[in-house]
Amino acid sequence: MHARHTAALLFLPLLSLTACMNQPSAVAGARNVTYSTDLSGKATTCTVPAVALADGKDTATTMTTSGNGWCGIPVRQNDQPYGAGLLVQAPRNGSVYVHLVGDDTRVDYIARPGTTGPDAFAVKFIPGDAMMHVAVINTAPPPAVAAPAAAPTKAPTRATTTRTTTTRSRTSK
Repeated sequence: MHARHTAALLFLPLLSLTACMNQPSAVAGARNVTYSTDLSGKATTCTVPAVALADGKDTATTMTTSGNGWCGIPVRQNDQPYGAGLLVQAPRNGSVYVHLVGDDTRVDYIARPGTTGPDAFAVKFIPGDAMMHVAVINTAPPPAVAAPAAAPTKAPTRATTTRTTTTRSRTSK
């Protein structure tokens, strides 16, 4: 019985190694996954034009955001995400996050809470050395939509009761 268990224990690692060696290669043209966390938290106002970058060239673009979440610019190189994005000019009133979202490299700008007015940043993408300069306009967040006021309700009327008391007097005889 002991020999049977030993053979099984020796066979399992070999089976595991064989499974690793027979992994299928990536399918050409496969799309990357986009996670829901990559789509949540977007600013109420985020206006960016489509940006086409060229290797070795500087490209200027604009962004208008309400500053209450991220505003992102998706970019690609030959229908593929860039290998990396290097922040070469940091914004004064916010932060920049360069990351992969689906098949795009997305550059997210997040303004500091309460920030309004202009800001700017620049990102260099590799490979290819494409440069993107972004002029940002931070606007005040749109006012919160108040819930409609409830119609005034009439207070329920309370039924009133009138009580009459009659007292008899007793007479003695």
